[in-house]
Amino acid sequence: MPQEIWINLPVKDVEKSTAFFNEIGFQAVSVGNERAKLSIGQTAILLFPESAFEKFTGSKQLLKEMNLK
Repeated sequence: MPQEIWINLPVKDVEKSTAFFNEIGFQAVSVGNERAKLSIGQTAILLFPESAFEKFTGSKQLLKEMNLK
């Protein structure tokens, strides 16, 4: 049975990040109002705005540790 891997990636600007990934050859598509998804084989990468990622994880500390803020 195939197994999928999902990665949630916080970004400052979903629209610009989607454009970047499309420019370098990936097929990133918008999902809803604030997210985008790109697939690499059975791995799905979801691009979230940082604010949504903070709500999802319940912590701003994680973003600070990742040097994103």
